Amino acid sequence: MKRRVERIAAFVEDLIHDRRPCRFKAYPEELQALRAAAVLAATRPGANLPDRKFIDQVCASLLERMLP
Repeated sequence: MKRRVERIAAFVEDLIHDRRPCRFKAYPEELQALRAAAVLAATRPGANLPDRKFIDQVCASLLERMLP
């Protein structure tokens, strides 16, 4: 049981710090807590905006294609 709590805590911690959580096979009892954490993370201001690193990569890629 402790291992399950640690996995959920790590998942929540990753969401709080804008990191992609590690994948793992969740037990049915864990799914409700994982879904709630994901929903709460999605309600943060700016959560719907793209990541700055992604924007920079897209811009660099477009510049490469536009410039000879």
